[in-house]
Amino acid sequence: MEDRPRGLGFEGEPRPVWRHRVAPSTSPLRYPRSVIRPSRTSFRLTLADRSPSAFRVIFALLGVNFAVSYGLTLWGGEPSPDSVHSYGIRFRGGHWSYFQPAIGSYVDHWSLPLHFVLLAAVFAVAWRRRSGDQQP
Repeated sequence: MEDRPRGLGFEGEPRPVWRHRVAPSTSPLRYPRSVIRPSRTSFRLTLADRSPSAFRVIFALLGVNFAVSYGLTLWGGEPSPDSVHSYGIRFRGGHWSYFQPAIGSYVDHWSLPLHFVLLAAVFAVAWRRRSGDQQP
C-alpha cells in the first residue's frame, strides 16, 4: 500500500472528501414561492406557481410585435408604388414592396429595435428578480 496514491478509494482507505460549498436547504419554509438562488457563474429562476406578470406582459408584447411586423411584411405591401403606397422597402433578393408611409416606417425602422428593447426588458426583469427579496 505504500506505493499507491492516497485518497483514490482503494480498499481500506477513506473516500475522498469534496471541498465545495453546499447550497442552502430548499425547504418551502425558508424561501418565498418565487426565488432565484445565485450560483457560481449565473442565476436560476425558480417559479412555484405562475410566472411573474411582467414576464407574461413582455412576452405577449413580443408575440404581438412579431406577428404584426411579419404579417405587414407579407400582406401589407404592394408590388408597385402608387399615391397611397409610397414607402419602398427593398427585401432580400432584390424584391421591392411599397407600403403606406406609417406602416413602412414601422416595418423598416421600428419593429426590429422594438424586439431588442422588449428582450432587454425580459433580461432586466430577470435581473431584478434574481435576489429573492421580491414581493410574492
